[in-house]
Amino acid sequence: MRPLPILLFVSLLGMALAAHVQIPLRRVKSMMEKLMEEGKWETYQKKRDEYRKRLPHELISGSQIAYDYGDIVYIGQLSIGTPAQRFNMILDTGSSDLWVPDSSCGGIPGCPDYCNKLPKDQCPQFCDPAMCCPGSSTLPLNARVGIQLDQNPCDLKHRFNSSASSSYQKNGQQFTIQYGTGSAQGFLGQDVVCLGDSNVCYSKQLFGQATQIADFFENQPCDGIFGMGWPALSVDQVPPLLNNVVSLLDQPLFNVWMDRKGTQQDVVGGLFTYGALDSVNCDTSKIVYTPITSQTYWQFAIQGVSQGAYSSKMTYQVISDTGTSLIGAPQAVVDAIGKQLGGTYSPFYGAYTIDCNATPDDIVITIAGQPFNISYKDYIVSLNGDCVIGLFGFTFGGFGPQWILGDPWIRSFCNIYHIGGVKIGFAPAYHSS
Repeated sequence: MRPLPILLFVSLLGMALAAHVQIPLRRVKSMMEKLMEEGKWETYQKKRDEYRKRLPHELISGSQIAYDYGDIVYIGQLSIGTPAQRFNMILDTGSSDLWVPDSSCGGIPGCPDYCNKLPKDQCPQFCDPAMCCPGSSTLPLNARVGIQLDQNPCDLKHRFNSSASSSYQKNGQQFTIQYGTGSAQGFLGQDVVCLGDSNVCYSKQLFGQATQIADFFENQPCDGIFGMGWPALSVDQVPPLLNNVVSLLDQPLFNVWMDRKGTQQDVVGGLFTYGALDSVNCDTSKIVYTPITSQTYWQFAIQGVSQGAYSSKMTYQVISDTGTSLIGAPQAVVDAIGKQLGGTYSPFYGAYTIDCNATPDDIVITIAGQPFNISYKDYIVSLNGDCVIGLFGFTFGGFGPQWILGDPWIRSFCNIYHIGGVKIGFAPAYHSS
């Protein structure tokens, strides 16, 4: 299921074309939910684990964090080229690279890859003859029922056509981005890239044109990834888009608000605001800032966590990550909180399940000496008819972050990513329920 068109609201202020841009996020069905409905989740987990075992941990953590994007449920939009080609993107603060599928990835755009491999007389039996079977007869599609054929992960994506853009410039440098469940690889190109449909653009942005993407992207409701981490995190040291357009914004920051939408699909479920504070959805009178401890991820320190009778006063390095649907924490912390809440560990989910009618106390995280309370409304997540505690065991390795504060955290507190101040802030989020 593809996201519905995303509205974009742009406000231009001042004579110098300074601006702030708001891009609504659309809440879509996650890959986990989709695969569970199809009965394929356990098979996917096995393949993912087998893949991870084949990779040295240093390779995974060298350029990207060693987790996958299996749970992402929020999608935004970017425009590339002249005229603009629009892409549905993962807006990801946990990486710094921008890439989209290239037109050379997969078969004919809009057609499964297997259409290219079939004999001409068989193509119309399985594919749209007008679109996917040039040179063949237009026989009725009467032999497709019950047939399962492989397709390329790019086949159902929007793909960038460089020949259709008058502003495109070839670069050609090869790129590979390694994730915990696969990779995207191809070459770099240069073109105009804009935030949504706005005129906040950079005319010479380098970005990845993926000629191959991992199978797990096939089930993602997105085309590519828009990384919003710091430049040092970029695989090939390509300056991120945000760093290139930050001078065009009213303020050198962006903030994220995520709404509580439960299992609703294809609804506006949040808002990215670039260049201004979102005082409509966030209590900006109560922002608490803390310094960034590593200009790679949006990384900072917390001074402990508690829930009920459980309490830890350890200092942890954590990252704020819009690309993760749950909260990653050391397994010992996950186990302690899961048991404190009366949960039962489920290997199927990789998390603790809990009664869907439970209304337990808050999980409290201490930042800059102040408590931040996460309500059960945000940390209990509905999956496949069950309810899970939104914490999963996470191990980065080396000197990287020890926690990932994903969507349950961002639903509780608007996150303000202050590029100019090299700091991150948190403000209580407003919700209707």
